[in-house]
Amino acid sequence: MKTLVAPVVVLEATGHYHRGLAGYLGRNGWKYVIVNPLQSKRAKGIQLRKVKTYAADAWHLADMYYRGDVTSHRT
Repeated sequence: MKTLVAPVVVLEATGHYHRGLAGYLGRNGWKYVIVNPLQSKRAKGIQLRKVKTYAADAWHLADMYYRGDVTSHRT
């Protein structure tokens, strides 16, 4: 199924580990946003429950993006 909106990849900056993925995404025309981990942590701090799983983290980053709470961090 095709949509009119191109997908956006949202990821946290992870030292130097995110750079390979960011390079790949950029070379292949994907739109991506790198979030500062401190920004993400602060936004998580306002939640009532503390859940730490990859799925919960991914949901949180996507929610931040769609709310407009994400400012892109440098690559």
